[in-house]
Formats: sequence, structure tokens, C-alpha cells
Amino acid sequence: RGRRAALTAVRGLLMRGTAQRTRQQIADELTRLKSRMFASSGAGSVSLNIETVRASLPALLKLAAEVLREPAFSAAEFERFQHEQLASLEAQRSNPQDLAGIWMVRHFSQYPAGDLRAVMLPDESIAETKALKAEDVRAFWQAFAGATQGEFVVVGDFDPAEIRKSAGELFGNWRSPAPFRPIARE
Repeated sequence: RGRRAALTAVRGLLMRGTAQRTRQQIADELTRLKSRMFASSGAGSVSLNIETVRASLPALLKLAAEVLREPAFSAAEFERFQHEQLASLEAQRSNPQDLAGIWMVRHFSQYPAGDLRAVMLPDESIAETKALKAEDVRAFWQAFAGATQGEFVVVGDFDPAEIRKSAGELFGNWRSPAPFRPIARE
């Protein structure tokens, strides 16, 4: 409750640096590995999606673990993200197609304000985004991030035993500080 902006920021900031790498270094490593990686989020979840060639999979999994377990959430990247987010929300305010979609989803999804599942109008999202601080994002991640209740899915050409071992080494001891509870949608 009341942490939607932090969850949204996590999605926008995960790929912008770790304790060991800058945003550019992550991008360079992805290019070297012939890979793609992007973060997404939803009500109560964050996902990191990766695509690569078989030879790069072990190295890409290590990079994915670094991105998830050691995000920098730097003040400079947060400021850039916040500026981009506000520009996007400002554009929604005057776009009839965006507004129609938001109002339609809001009509069929009537959760109260503050609820993570509530559909917010651009002005509400702007206010929430302006109030968010980089420290809020760090605190959110420290309070909730972990692989205790995570899912790990690999599809394609890979060695199952090698990936099982690697996943265990990279994520097996990463425990979520808060207990997991699914967020029901009605």
C-alpha cells in the first residue's frame, strides 16, 4: 500500500547500474554477449527477462543476478528516470487515446486510492512520481526483493543441469526480507 511509485521506479532503474557497473557498462556487456535484458513489473512482482545465445547464457545469468541483487539506484539515474516518467505522464494528460484507455480500465478496476492495483489518472501519477525519492526506491527494494518466492524459467537450447546449478548458486540464498503474499485481482 502506498508503494506503487517505488515499484514503478524499480522497473525503470534496474538496468541503469549496479554496485559494480554503470548503465553503459551493462549495455556494453549485453552487446558483447549478444543478449538482451529488460525489467518489467506488475502488482507485487518484478521480472527480469533475458534473451541470448547458448554460449552466453552462463555469463548473462551472472549479469542478471548482479542487476537484481546489487542495483545501484543512484541519485543521478533516479533523477533522469523521474524526469522521463514525468514527461511521459504529462504527454498522457492531453492524449485522448491514452485517457480513454485509462478511464476504461479504471471503470472496471475500482480499487481504492493507495492500493497497488488502483488505476491512476495522469495527474495522480504525476503527484506520486514527484513525491518519490531515490531513498524510497532503495528502501522498497531492501524490504521486498529476493528470490524466496521467485520463478526461474528457461526456454530454448540449454543444458538443464548446468542451468539448475547456476541458478542455485546465483539465487539460491537470496531471501526476501518480507514474507510473500500474492496480491489478488478481482
